[in-house]
Amino acid sequence: MQAERPAAVAPGVLGPQLTALVAMLNGGRYRLSQRAVVSLLAAAWGIPLSVGGACEQVSAALERPDAEAQTALHGSARANLDETS
Repeated sequence: MQAERPAAVAPGVLGPQLTALVAMLNGGRYRLSQRAVVSLLAAAWGIPLSVGGACEQVSAALERPDAEAQTALHGSARANLDETS
């Protein structure tokens, strides 16, 4: 018997914290290649993950925030950032 996934939990093999770590290591602050991230996960924590699997997880996690940002941007009177304002 297998329990149903709660609606608030995104599908995939990684939890939210590991997904965030993959995103931060790859496209965020550390700019590691996808292969380097996958290699680090395997070597440091024994987490086997394919390059494609890592990309899919992060992409799926960012779908809703991206859509929300797009909606906010299209509804905004201004579309630029300025630290002096």
